[in-house]
Amino acid sequence: MMGAAELKSWQGKTVVVKYGGNAMLDASLKKAVAQDIADLWQAGVRIVIVHGGGPEITGLLKAMNKKSE
Repeated sequence: MMGAAELKSWQGKTVVVKYGGNAMLDASLKKAVAQDIADLWQAGVRIVIVHGGGPEITGLLKAMNKKSE
């Protein structure tokens, strides 16, 4: 996860979290994802969580020249 200074630079911005697959199956990964989302929210980041639609979302991001991480 990002440090406090980097998190602050995201304050007020919107982040789309694409959540599914192995991240939903592995208990330690689920906990890590939940903690990262909580940290973002506490830093004032607006969060949109989506499940499914992976290929469509990835294609749209590519068309917008945005990186999927």
